[in-house]
Amino acid sequence: MRNHSDYFTQTSVEQVTEQDEEIIDWLNRALASDPRTTESLIMIEVHNGEVVLRGETVVPGVRSAAEYVAWGIPGVHSVVNQIVPHGAAAEE
Repeated sequence: MRNHSDYFTQTSVEQVTEQDEEIIDWLNRALASDPRTTESLIMIEVHNGEVVLRGETVVPGVRSAAEYVAWGIPGVHSVVNQIVPHGAAAEE
C-alpha cells in the first residue's frame, strides 16, 4: 500500500489556502485507503475547493473511483478528472 503522501502534487503556483490543504490531506488519505485506488499514482491539485486529478492508469475503474472519492471530501466544489486510461482501463 502506498503512503498517502505519494499521491500529492500541487502544481499551482498560487497560494494554497488552509481549506485547500485540508482537502489535499483528506483526499490523499482517502485515495490511499480505497482498495480501488491504493496502487495508483494520482496527482492532485486543489484551488478554492476545485480539485484536478491527473495521472495514467491501466487498471479499469481507477479513473471513476478517484473521482467518486474526490466528490466525497468536504469542501470540494468541483472535480476535473484528467486521469488518462490506457489498455483495459480505456475500454471501460
